[in-house]
Amino acid sequence: MRNLLNQVGNIASIIAVIVFVSGIILTGIGIYELVLTFKPESFHTADSSATIIAIGLLKSLDMFLIALVFFIFSVGVYTLFSNSRNNKRILDKVPEWLMINSFIKLKVILWETILTTFLVSYLAGIAEKKFSGEEITVQSLIIPAAIVMLSISMVFLKKES
Repeated sequence: MRNLLNQVGNIASIIAVIVFVSGIILTGIGIYELVLTFKPESFHTADSSATIIAIGLLKSLDMFLIALVFFIFSVGVYTLFSNSRNNKRILDKVPEWLMINSFIKLKVILWETILTTFLVSYLAGIAEKKFSGEEITVQSLIIPAAIVMLSISMVFLKKES
């Protein structure tokens, strides 16, 4: 039985490393988008350059937040399934708010991060619509309504834990 638990811990550690590497790749994509935001060829007029910079910054911030979700998930999985004393030394360097000792705590931290990511993603999309001259309709309020409902659900989840 102990051997089976060690194997599950090893598999979870591999998953955590793969997710962490995915977060690094997403961070690289965010940096790439940030660099493209300030590319001189895309500046035509002062108004359009401000628009391009605003939308580009929001999109790169969104990518960084998605990468943050991946990093938090990988550290959470590693923390929950880590069973070696050597691994505990590594985890001593993790900030206090990221010391995850249950799936509920991991879920709450991820939920908060994902909600922030949804909000920034929505803002980037709505800014792009506004700056391109598209009409903002009532259907554009579906995502903010979903964010509010998820936030209310998170409040109830936090009260239970």
